[in-house]
Amino acid sequence: MALNAPVGAGTKRELIEAGSYNARCVHIIYMGSVLEETGIKQGQLVPKLRLVFELVDEKRVFSADKGEQPLFKDKEYTFSMSEKSNLRKDITAWRGKALTDDEAAKFDIDKLLGQACLVGISHKTSGKGSEYDYISSITKPMKGAMIAELTNEPVYLSYEDWDEDMFESLPSFVREKMEKTPEYIAMREQDAKAEAELDKVAKGAAKNSTPSETFNALSSPLTDEDEEEPAF
Repeated sequence: MALNAPVGAGTKRELIEAGSYNARCVHIIYMGSVLEETGIKQGQLVPKLRLVFELVDEKRVFSADKGEQPLFKDKEYTFSMSEKSNLRKDITAWRGKALTDDEAAKFDIDKLLGQACLVGISHKTSGKGSEYDYISSITKPMKGAMIAELTNEPVYLSYEDWDEDMFESLPSFVREKMEKTPEYIAMREQDAKAEAELDKVAKGAAKNSTPSETFNALSSPLTDEDEEEPAF
């Protein structure tokens, strides 16, 4: 009896139809220094930024429990505001006004969070023959256009403003890229050192305290300084 393996198992992702969509920037993710695997910078560490857009008028039911949810589409950039960088070109088109070199150098990327735009979606065929959708343009909305507010909470993620839940919610291929960066590795090493130091202090307190004092020390709530809000 022949044993045949299945071909093409899995569900094909539905492409976003080519066209222009009302959108807002919902996530800004500083990925860190990513090792380029292809292209002219192959083998080099390149700082990367990922912008995620909520297509505010385009909704699908991905889960019966959650009902309709807006579509997301993201774009990855080299984290550079040089004159020829794709990030600067898209921000210029998004603002509808060119940036001087001085303005570009001082531009706060986190100001993009929640900002309205028109996102152009186009289609291409990969070298393996599969069609995919991608962001081909980001422009300023037409004057007077009413762009719906975000459904999802806007999030800025960097190694200075880390959110573990946000990180775990990222696509696996994005997490894998970030996990290999020097910034991610250094952050985890720092976390491990801090945890070891805290454990050392706790054990020392337990050794030098009475049972009631130990309980009070370990059960006291820890407080963190309030995180600074992004400057929009």
